[in-house]
Amino acid sequence: MRNIKLKIQYDGTDYHGWQIQKNDITVQETVKKAVQKIVNEDVNLTGCGRTDTGVHAENYVCNFFTNSRIPSEKLPYALNTYLPNDIVCFEAED
Repeated sequence: MRNIKLKIQYDGTDYHGWQIQKNDITVQETVKKAVQKIVNEDVNLTGCGRTDTGVHAENYVCNFFTNSRIPSEKLPYALNTYLPNDIVCFEAED
């Protein structure tokens, strides 16, 4: 099983912080859904910390474990096709 680190940046204006919440859209939920589409399996996306509603990030780090064989250098391109314009993955590594 691989442990993939993602570096992302986002404009948090339309999100209720990083961590998944029951009734609000969050960055973690949005990125997790995109990752799951790419690797075709359920993942647990863990962030480096929490942010509040409306907070932006320039270099946020998160990770997930996967059995996917997609090369890590291709993941940002794949993820960015599924992410909205206000969230960008700019780096991934094992």
